[in-house]
Amino acid sequence: MGYIIFAPSLSALPDIGPFNEKRALQIGLLLAVGAVFLAFPAVRRYWLVEVCNLHVSPWWGLGLVLTGGVLSSLRAPATFYAFLEVGHFLLLFVMAGVIAAVVRRSPQQTDRWILGAVALSTMLYAVFFGVGYGMHLTNEEIKIWPSNGTNYANIRFFNHYQTWTLPLLGGILLSIPKDWNIARGGVLGLIALWWALIFASNVRGTIVAMGVAAVGVGLLFRRHAKPWLLVQAAGLLAGIGLYYLLFSKGGSPPVVEKFSEGGDVFQASPIMEDKPGDGLGTPLAGSRTNALRMATVPVRNGRKSP
Repeated sequence: MGYIIFAPSLSALPDIGPFNEKRALQIGLLLAVGAVFLAFPAVRRYWLVEVCNLHVSPWWGLGLVLTGGVLSSLRAPATFYAFLEVGHFLLLFVMAGVIAAVVRRSPQQTDRWILGAVALSTMLYAVFFGVGYGMHLTNEEIKIWPSNGTNYANIRFFNHYQTWTLPLLGGILLSIPKDWNIARGGVLGLIALWWALIFASNVRGTIVAMGVAAVGVGLLFRRHAKPWLLVQAAGLLAGIGLYYLLFSKGGSPPVVEKFSEGGDVFQASPIMEDKPGDGLGTPLAGSRTNALRMATVPVRNGRKSP
């Protein structure tokens, strides 16, 4: 829980950089879980119960993944690091089993702990963002988020964090009693901020993931999904307004243009038909513009005409 709460917004090991810092924290967390697994027989017993209850197909899938990882590691240029990654995934499997055992024993309490940790984590990052934005307002030389730093080595790593926390924020709002208006409004504000930061970071993946999640939730849960969908829709609309208030200098968010570029794939269909193995991208054409130019050149006798 501490990792979920503090790692996104606070820097515990600033001297080694954000990427190595979060990597070290992740490995430390997994090693701690592994140590608990080895030290306490009760934990091992509960873990084995969960693992033994798996159906045959997951066992086959996990076995194939493990076998493939070991075989590929044997042929890897850096064998030591390859096996280190395999061990990393084994520890993830152990941690997943431990979490499953905890959830089975105390489902409601575990839900409260996880949702509470996510709420505190997003609140701390909102404070982190607010401090940086306030510094930008007082000093124009300080760049606006994300240029002034996100506490992540790459903005896409932060977007990954948003992808799994944004759906849970909707669940947090719905779990708050209806007469707690201030708390519900605060969580809705966090959802709106999350959407605003999605637009500001110019990311498509999180938007697509939320769209797929909305469709999937709607199909699976039908009328029971309506409250969650309405919360996300309200957060999205509020997030668009917040984006224009905090970041926009006129015009639509840049991510809209990125989505419009998807139509170029259909324009480039001739080159896909001519060279299906090469695809359309920088290895072939050097740039999207050159790729489209090449795609529109007629093909004669298997060659591009000048």
